[in-house]
Amino acid sequence: MRVPLLLCLLYWGCNTSDTTNVKAGEMPVMTDSIIKDAVRPAAKSIEKLVNYTWEAHHPDTTNFLCEMKFVDEYAMIFFHGQCIYFFFTYTTHAQDYQQVQLEWTYKKDCLLDMSFFEDANGVRNFPKLGDHFATYRLVNDSTLGVEYKFPEWVQKVNQIAQDSLFPQRLFLKNPHGS
Repeated sequence: MRVPLLLCLLYWGCNTSDTTNVKAGEMPVMTDSIIKDAVRPAAKSIEKLVNYTWEAHHPDTTNFLCEMKFVDEYAMIFFHGQCIYFFFTYTTHAQDYQQVQLEWTYKKDCLLDMSFFEDANGVRNFPKLGDHFATYRLVNDSTLGVEYKFPEWVQKVNQIAQDSLFPQRLFLKNPHGS
């Protein structure tokens, strides 16, 4: 009888999430500290990124594809079947894990008008040639967390495109071959 009681006390003592204002079926509000902890990767090796396609989970009504593939020292971002941007990347080490940093140095093969990539869009701090633009870290084996160095500009571009061209999370496409 003492073991189940001890397990219950341990569960309640370790459960620090505050769900007092969360209704059934709703997600709790994500605070900055929860988000920072969530981006810490479960896997240490960044090699998991290479040669796999990562996608944003968009609704079916989206206008953009928003898929990404890391290949050696660059990343390909597919915004559309006829619009691909190639960005230089490099691997860095942070604490006990690796991460990939994307530089704002791109080559494009695109038939779409993506001029908002080259404009400040009314934002004071925007990416310029050679800037460190984003950092990608494994959250787990099938999820990437993204930290953008120009969050206000990213938000503005997503607003202009009426889509999430730069999502906060990318997910492994067809992780089980389905």
